[in-house]
Amino acid sequence: MRKKKNYMLLGVIIILGGLIAFHIYKNAMSDTEAAHGNLGIFTDKEMDEMFDKHFSMLQMDVLSDYSLGEVEECVGLEIGGILCREEDIYVVDSAEHRLLALDAQGGISNIIGSVGNGPLEFLNPSGIAEHEGQIYILDAGNRRIQVLDSDLRYEKEIKFPEHIDAGIKNVNSIAVDGNGNIFISCAGIGYSQILCYRYADGSFVELGENFYGTVAGYDGEVYAINIGMAVGENKRKASGWRSGANYLYSVTTDSMQRICELPYGISVLGFVVIRDGLVCMSGGYGTVDFYGLDGEYKHSFAQKEEIKMMGALDTDECGNIYIGLPEAENMYKIEKME
Repeated sequence: MRKKKNYMLLGVIIILGGLIAFHIYKNAMSDTEAAHGNLGIFTDKEMDEMFDKHFSMLQMDVLSDYSLGEVEECVGLEIGGILCREEDIYVVDSAEHRLLALDAQGGISNIIGSVGNGPLEFLNPSGIAEHEGQIYILDAGNRRIQVLDSDLRYEKEIKFPEHIDAGIKNVNSIAVDGNGNIFISCAGIGYSQILCYRYADGSFVELGENFYGTVAGYDGEVYAINIGMAVGENKRKASGWRSGANYLYSVTTDSMQRICELPYGISVLGFVVIRDGLVCMSGGYGTVDFYGLDGEYKHSFAQKEEIKMMGALDTDECGNIYIGLPEAENMYKIEKME
């Protein structure tokens, strides 16, 4: 009898050990998957637990020698994308379905486009990028990318694949790598991957899982940051996202590789990569921040309540930062004071 009890006890120990090992393995697998852009879906309770465990309030250091001012010509416009060039700035006006060219003083020098689905016609455009002189407009409402030459003349369109066309909503960012591959992402529930167009063969691939965030290009490379984490009641279908972990990824046509983790809960609503770090819009703090490429917070350039909304940003060669906030119908310039 005692021998039987010993066997039963041994069996219980083995089962418990197996459960513990499985739990450790499961957590390890989860982190491995997250390192490659495959993010989970969590319940509100789980998000609360993670928030209590990981969140630590940042002490924001807002630099006093930078000023934030409105770009007058863009007041009242829903700016969905910004591209700073050597002598001008292109901005995507989502509500009026057009592209505006601004001169160095912020005045409108050219207006391109109108509502429609033909060449140089747009429907809720929401992003812009450049590669080797070509301009790429994310024509979100028409589920396509329009490619223009350096003089903003139409060259071609790249339609999203039909099998995912109906599922894409709130597409809001676009980036192009050094080989002409195009990456687009959604910052809202509706499409939870990064869609990649491979230039070499004209095919599309999808990267990541439960990824809601934005993409940005720099020096021929493409990067992505997730806003937070997806939430849902049954863990099979996301119904929203909440502030949580933010990861910086390097993205190629066949993989996502995590570079670092940014401070928990900052909610990156848009970002650009510069030579020595990241300039990010933080929805958690309503700030425009600078982070090292290791994810360490350095300082903030500006703080304003409206920055907690989804937006777009870019930097010019002088180090000025432009942010467009569609919901606030405004565009701001952050510059260093003399």
